[in-house]
Amino acid sequence: MEKEKGQIICRLYEFLQNPAIVNANEVTQELMNFYSDPSTIYLLCEIIRNINNNFIRKQAIIGINTILTTCFQQLHEIDPNHILQQLFQVLLQEQDIEMFSLLLKPLCRILSSINHPSHYFMTVVPLLEQTNFEKTLIFAVSYFLELPLISKEVLEYGLKLLKMSFEYPQKLNVIRQIFLIYSAIYTIIRNEEISFKDDFTEPLSNIFIEFLHNLKKDNGDLFNDLINMIDISIQPLQFQIVFPQIVNSLKNPAIDVSVKPSILYYLGSLLECEQISIDLQTIEELLLLSINISIISFEISVDSDNPDSCLIDLMFQQVSERIPNHRLREIILPTYQNLCSSQNNSCIYTSLMLIDSVIKKSPDAFIDIFPVIVQSCIHCFNSPHHGVLNMAIHVFSSNIGLFINVIEPNIDELIGMLLSSLQNDLLMDYYHIIYHIIVNCNSCDSFFEMIYLFCSNKIKSSNYDIVNYIWIFLGCLFRNSSSEIALPHFHEIFVLCKSYLSQNEPDPQLSSLIIECIGSLAVTCSHPLKEHINEVLPFILNNILNDAISNENNNQCNNYKLTKSSLNCLKLLLNYIPRAVEGIIDSLLDPLLRVCEEVPCDFRQQQFLEYNKKYYLPNVELLICILKIFPKKFNSPEKIAAVATLSIKLMNGILEKQIILGANLFIEFINIINDHSIIHEIFPFILDLANKESFNDGFLALLESISQVIEKTGFECVDLQAIFSFFCQLISKVENDCNQYTNEKQFNEKYINKIEIILTTILGNYPTDLISVFLPIIPQIMNFFNEEDERFHAFAIELFVQISFKASFLLNEELLAQLVEKSLNMIVNSESVIAKSFVFFLISLNQNFSSVLAQNNQRILHLVEYKIKSLDASQINDKITQEFLITLFIVTDKCSGRVVNTEMLLWILSLLPINLTKRINNRYIYDYLISIFSTNPDLHFPILRLFLQIFISKDTLVNSNLSNEQIKKVFGVIASSGILNNQEAVAKILDEQTENVISLYETLKILTQRQ
Repeated sequence: MEKEKGQIICRLYEFLQNPAIVNANEVTQELMNFYSDPSTIYLLCEIIRNINNNFIRKQAIIGINTILTTCFQQLHEIDPNHILQQLFQVLLQEQDIEMFSLLLKPLCRILSSINHPSHYFMTVVPLLEQTNFEKTLIFAVSYFLELPLISKEVLEYGLKLLKMSFEYPQKLNVIRQIFLIYSAIYTIIRNEEISFKDDFTEPLSNIFIEFLHNLKKDNGDLFNDLINMIDISIQPLQFQIVFPQIVNSLKNPAIDVSVKPSILYYLGSLLECEQISIDLQTIEELLLLSINISIISFEISVDSDNPDSCLIDLMFQQVSERIPNHRLREIILPTYQNLCSSQNNSCIYTSLMLIDSVIKKSPDAFIDIFPVIVQSCIHCFNSPHHGVLNMAIHVFSSNIGLFINVIEPNIDELIGMLLSSLQNDLLMDYYHIIYHIIVNCNSCDSFFEMIYLFCSNKIKSSNYDIVNYIWIFLGCLFRNSSSEIALPHFHEIFVLCKSYLSQNEPDPQLSSLIIECIGSLAVTCSHPLKEHINEVLPFILNNILNDAISNENNNQCNNYKLTKSSLNCLKLLLNYIPRAVEGIIDSLLDPLLRVCEEVPCDFRQQQFLEYNKKYYLPNVELLICILKIFPKKFNSPEKIAAVATLSIKLMNGILEKQIILGANLFIEFINIINDHSIIHEIFPFILDLANKESFNDGFLALLESISQVIEKTGFECVDLQAIFSFFCQLISKVENDCNQYTNEKQFNEKYINKIEIILTTILGNYPTDLISVFLPIIPQIMNFFNEEDERFHAFAIELFVQISFKASFLLNEELLAQLVEKSLNMIVNSESVIAKSFVFFLISLNQNFSSVLAQNNQRILHLVEYKIKSLDASQINDKITQEFLITLFIVTDKCSGRVVNTEMLLWILSLLPINLTKRINNRYIYDYLISIFSTNPDLHFPILRLFLQIFISKDTLVNSNLSNEQIKKVFGVIASSGILNNQEAVAKILDEQTENVISLYETLKILTQRQ
């Protein structure tokens, strides 16, 4: 009977071997009937042992694997030891390496099901070792990779095999197995916290180098497999040994160029993990090698959509990282320009890849050639080579935030060109470009109608992807345009939204995009949306509540995308039409809090990542929004406790987004509580988190929460020693932030600017009688003046501004002289954005060191005149610096007893009023103007002109940023001058602008009545 079954199975296999077979499904089904019985394994083992036809033998092995999978619960019905004995007999006799390898999978699966598999390993491996060392290693690899628990005895034998492999004459034939065994053993031993790496990295490096020297085109696939299996995180190679050899292999003409992109990719991976500095000459050599290989490999690449050159991208990034910022431009720019000037697709592709890498590292170094880069990308949008087109789209889209000022002057023309190319529905990539333009431009007003018309024509397309893009466009358009432009189209779009969402079982993907679009309508069309929002609000609310209920019942969210869109939409509705949706908040708040309280236990686990990003965190964002807009809904002790607990859990999270939301939640939490003792308990925890966090957006959010606590509660909730330590740690953080490859000091502007704000906040709020504790920090701050990057100098002087205001006694005469001299030199020699900080430092001396300004008055006044005349007031940074210089001129003259002549004063008055820095500078300027008005009749007209302009309307009064006391004084000067009795004179002063004159008198009348 059993023999008959075996013969039938063999015949079925023979049928499968026949390429003309017409009933393959029937044959497969009949085989599956046999495979449903675990005892069939015995027959299949016999077939493997006794049949010579390798096709049939392979099918039998597949059959065993199928049984082991489908009959897993019934395997107790067979004797695994009997099966293992049969398989091991076959294994020991098998000559064919492929068949040998195939046999290992079922064999290891059975081994993993028995209690003591090491007995078989220790029996079989020595026997294999005597006959065929290659098979020994193949078996060991399968054993180590497939079996979850490895005995100490087996592990020691594995280490012995690894050492033996280094002496094996044909070791290059088994290099794959050598590295796999190493990785498997390393993983096991690492988990036991035992180090063995040092014994193996040198021989492994030597084998790798030998393989590299013998690399040919026909073993390029093996090299790719090898670099994919070498886990960079456990780095089995010694960088110092392999690095020069890899570089030499790139220069070796005997190694086929088709393999070199893979070598470069691996080298880039090595460089990414190894924080080792490399001399600049070698880096430049690597850059040129990479470029040449990129060009050649592009030309021979089979896949035009994704050329092999793309593997070199990582290498460009690593080379860029290791070039000091001050050398980056001189090294990269000539090479980029040469590549750019070529008409060759390979050069164009390489130029795009290269420039993308370097502007990500240092955009400021290349800002002047952004127009060239943009034009190059736009030119490539018409490239017939899809690889070039893809790279141009990538460079343009990923850097559009940098390029937007270059794009905007001709943005309508660019949009028109892209839309005309989309009429045939073939160039789908252009949709991606248009999306990035709409999202990143300052306003869509100029091209709104153009894109809206295109969307209207395409919205009923039969192409699902196009319809999705159309709704994405519409959402972005309405979110990034003015109400004046968007409102005329509201009803048409809202009807479409409502109509689609009213369908039975609408498509979730499309529904999510339409819901996002409704949220966008709230931004620009809030008034009409308020009247109609209840027509779609139930659909949005049901999505949120249904998934909240599913979550409570431990079921997965039905559709992450749809729920996330509903949450995002409701956030926008809350921000723009809060009263229209307030009615649903009470029914939503408790389920929302329950969802948010269920913080996943480990966000690192793969199964939580999608849940975290697409469902959980958007719920938290909505909770923060509700807390901000309707804080009274959180008055109960239970809700306050829930918010406090949640903010702590999130700030202590692993993902950056968690930390940001936790900090934002805590900031809103501060506003709803009167009991500051809770803040006192949480605050040390936040300080500790911020100290541990590296420069990222989570760090910024923690700093903002710390700043908010200090500003809203003073130091009531803060331990002074803790906050002083935190101050010192932040200074050190800035001081020690270096490029890990070049050891070059980095000025991470986004983070250091925030650090500067919180440091000045700490200094400004620290108790005056205790502030002397900061005295030892002053030399550390002074050290920033030694840095090559002048932004560090500006950072330091901004701290000294706060010290001069708050703790002038910390600035002794010698230190003050140094700071004044430094400031005068920096104002003359630095760019506006840097000079401004030093101007403000000198202005700050007006409060406590007026004699210093008086002593240096001639030098300062001449410097101000020279600097202002050298600035271009049409440039915003120059304009800001000019306004600070005007204030410096005024406070210096005031401190000197008004030594400036009338001619110079008239010149200064001609530069007023200021517009960009009123909050800081107007109080100085108008106090001075009040003081000189009565002493110099020649200045009456220009001063009255400035004074009257303040009172033209309520808005001009508020925007003057003057205190009530100053406004009263200015009004007093105007009234005492008698000018208001002469309307003709007032009209003359206000340049005969009748509307302003009428408005002025109305404003003054209202103010007089209030007094």
